[in-house]
Amino acid sequence: AHYRTELPDAIKGTPRYLIFEGVGQSAWVVFEGDTLCYHSGGYTPFYVDITGKKGSHLEVVCENTLNPDRIPLSADFNKNGGIHYPVWLLECPEVHISPEAYGFYRLHVSTPHVCDSSAAAVAMAQICNASDMAQEVPVAWSLKDASGLEVLTHNETVIMEAGARKDVIWDFTLDNPHLWNGLEDPYLYTVSVHAGEDIAQTEVGFRYFSLDREKGFSLNGKSYPLRGVNLHQDMEGIASAYSKADFDADYAIIKELGCNFLRLAHYPHNDYAFRLCDRMGIIVQTEIPWVNNCGTEITEAYAQNIYAQMEEMVTALYNHPSIIFWSLGNESGMGPNHAAMAGWVHDADPTRPVHYEGAQGQPLHPDYITVLSVEFRKT
Repeated sequence: AHYRTELPDAIKGTPRYLIFEGVGQSAWVVFEGDTLCYHSGGYTPFYVDITGKKGSHLEVVCENTLNPDRIPLSADFNKNGGIHYPVWLLECPEVHISPEAYGFYRLHVSTPHVCDSSAAAVAMAQICNASDMAQEVPVAWSLKDASGLEVLTHNETVIMEAGARKDVIWDFTLDNPHLWNGLEDPYLYTVSVHAGEDIAQTEVGFRYFSLDREKGFSLNGKSYPLRGVNLHQDMEGIASAYSKADFDADYAIIKELGCNFLRLAHYPHNDYAFRLCDRMGIIVQTEIPWVNNCGTEITEAYAQNIYAQMEEMVTALYNHPSIIFWSLGNESGMGPNHAAMAGWVHDADPTRPVHYEGAQGQPLHPDYITVLSVEFRKT
């Protein structure tokens, strides 16, 4: 598949990024005849910095042929080709909040310690000074409740050299938080950060949960049996290239069924699906498309693609309170690579359990079982 468009002229010195939320299954991004990027993986975001590039002609070339260095190798769903998730042109001031470190929301909000009486959170963003001089950058953080009322703020000034990048972090504690409580009350706050003239924001929910082999799943200290379905992103005539109206129609059915849990299989769905789950109070498991075939030989390129897609998924979807489970994949057989992957995800996000779906009689690797059982004890 070939896509072509003309980008608007850039304002001199304006940092510009192309944000692709998902292109099936691999893509070459070509600007004025120069290939700027190759991305392998059909369901996770990637970013192309086109700052200072002269011209306007953009071309994206996609392919979905079998590639032994890319997951999925096989699947029980159509591996569609083409641009099936949104694409954005992000234009920023010279001092701006970069999308490259923390995904297209441009900030991460972690909620490592939540209870009925308090919520401790960590908000992180990366500021980039693309100007040719040092800057004193005013940074203003805020937390707003669902009505838009500002409940917490934090201000600081960051000194940045020309061309520098710097992480800014806000640790805060909210007393007596209004909890995100599943279907009953999916309450959302908004965290925002101003860096100079730029702003980024994301919705967040404060909730805590536990997993117990005997008692099952609990949400905010109360038993919360998970009842739901496995959902693919596929519709006649459009395949996986959903519009918001298509998502709304699917999720109206989910609401009618009374589901409080969705396994969004077997790949990260469009970000809009997760926003719907946040606002509807549906708990989610999302996974990378490591499906059916573990790979006859785990080559370096194949292993790196698995890790890349997992990193891109976790980075992009990190803030969604609906996501409780990161999944390593589906029915691909088990091996030491799953154990290593689970450990990596724990390091990237220690606040959520790591899951794997259905071995169906295939041998389980003892290292993986150890990692999984440790995670269940942790939560």
